[in-house]
Amino acid sequence: MFKDISTAFNKKNRPGLSDRSFDVPLLKAIIYDNIKLSNRKNCVKSYLKNKIKTYDGANKVYSAVDKELKSVLLNEANLQFSKALYNWSIYKRLVSKGLWSWACVTLYYAQFYCINGLLNIQGNAFSRPRLLTNSGEEKETVFHVYTEDFAADKFIFEMRNYKPHEDVWRQYYNVYKKYKYGVSYYHELYQYDMDNQFEILEMRHRANYDTAFLFEGFIEYLLPANELEEFALKMQHNIFDTSWTEDEFLKLEYVASLRIKLLFEILHTILGSSNLETIRTELYLERKSMLNNIKDDTPVKECFLNWIEESYNFI
Repeated sequence: MFKDISTAFNKKNRPGLSDRSFDVPLLKAIIYDNIKLSNRKNCVKSYLKNKIKTYDGANKVYSAVDKELKSVLLNEANLQFSKALYNWSIYKRLVSKGLWSWACVTLYYAQFYCINGLLNIQGNAFSRPRLLTNSGEEKETVFHVYTEDFAADKFIFEMRNYKPHEDVWRQYYNVYKKYKYGVSYYHELYQYDMDNQFEILEMRHRANYDTAFLFEGFIEYLLPANELEEFALKMQHNIFDTSWTEDEFLKLEYVASLRIKLLFEILHTILGSSNLETIRTELYLERKSMLNNIKDDTPVKECFLNWIEESYNFI
């Protein structure tokens, strides 16, 4: 049951609720314990459209107690990981051919899907469902979903005017700024996020929209043929076989790949619950098939399969 709390809700309380993070053991043992993922295509957008249904004015805030949303959030996180994995593979195909400029944008989207998935796991989501108005038309409505009491299935659904990319990254930084999972392995990722907030967003913006980038950033135009061939060869390798480097291209790829692996590891652990192991296996088979279907000739497929093997051995 959705309750309209617009009048009583104080938006100053939002950060105290939305910026919290929960460690992986708690997520597995308490938050996602005993949920079902029977409909793995269910996502936050369809959930909101089915639950709220009608547009009842701007700046509304609702609250609800609903365990179903936990399964929706976990579904959404898995969908986001699959999109991140796909874009990582396509990035490697592009950059290994020396096509860095478009590869840069593709790697950005791999990370963007990834941070959405990392937020979903923490009970956070941004969505734009189309709700039915009194006139019978549909209106796109922007919601920020976050937890009031995650363990008790309590959630807040706040209409917000947000910037689709910038505010999602800001929310990610707020939630994960003090995260400690695998801190030794993910140290470079956590440090990079502390030192370079929004840098990848700015890079994507320049490559996508800034016409000056044609002259300043297209290495396909800047490098002679022999150097471009050397660049492509350098970028073909498995990034996890490359030690930490100050090479700007390898460093960017390494950080992005760590971000994708972080999402994988947290999902792998959560899906290791006895009630979700069958789903976990199905997901891995589907992703393996996806990578085979796109004729992945990059190290991404091997990395993904190694992650699965390593994770099972670890458990």
